[in-house]
Amino acid sequence: SSPKNVLTVGYDGIVYRFDGQSWSKLPSGTNEHLHDLWGADDTNVFVVGTRGAVLRYDGAKFAKQSTPSDEHLHGVWGTSAKDVWVVGRKGTLLHFDGASWKAHSVTDQHLQAVHGTGPSDVWAVGKGGLVLHYDGARWSREDTKSEADLGGVWAPAPGQAIAVGSGGTILSYDGKAWRQHKLPGGPVLRSVFGTAPNHVLAVGGPGAVAFYDGTSWKPQRSAMAAFFRDVWLDRDGNAYAVGDEGAILRRTPR
Repeated sequence: SSPKNVLTVGYDGIVYRFDGQSWSKLPSGTNEHLHDLWGADDTNVFVVGTRGAVLRYDGAKFAKQSTPSDEHLHGVWGTSAKDVWVVGRKGTLLHFDGASWKAHSVTDQHLQAVHGTGPSDVWAVGKGGLVLHYDGARWSREDTKSEADLGGVWAPAPGQAIAVGSGGTILSYDGKAWRQHKLPGGPVLRSVFGTAPNHVLAVGGPGAVAFYDGTSWKPQRSAMAAFFRDVWLDRDGNAYAVGDEGAILRRTPR
């Protein structure tokens, strides 16, 4: 949520917190592999993982949530603690309204990530070029003309989206049409995040990092050869990329 409160998760229930100086381990109360997290604030953080695991962190401890799914869950995002979306295997799509979780049936294809700008602008992506959009009333499928397996999505503005995936694929939607870009070497991209439409990072593996300046995507040098699974930028412009074997890469603004 801030440069002094960064959380990351991983296999076997691993959770680490960065306080601006060092990383420390937090007890999650589970041995499930944890895949993603999102927080409305410091006391409302949602974590998802294998076998339907959903945890809620109140700033002091983690508590397991009861959901209608036991599928592996891969992505979580929301607009508030009373409006949270979770996606996962076999088209799993769950929504939390602050009181209970409800399943939505849209597709049976694996979903990997979810992001948006508000309650009526939510994007979910997955296998085979799958992109879904929620307008506040219903989910609909987008025609991206891509068959890449998509692993990450970020919405820079209402009605706009950037999705990344296999083969170095980067799909961007400006509200009118989808455009496709391929990174040299075709790395598998797993996550994308930005602070502005002209300040976006995409990561993947092995050691793949690319930066978008509003005009073009440029591969970046990485200090690690790890397969990066997620990326996030704080409000000060610090970037955090996390990946396999406990890899954590932190880049400060120049």
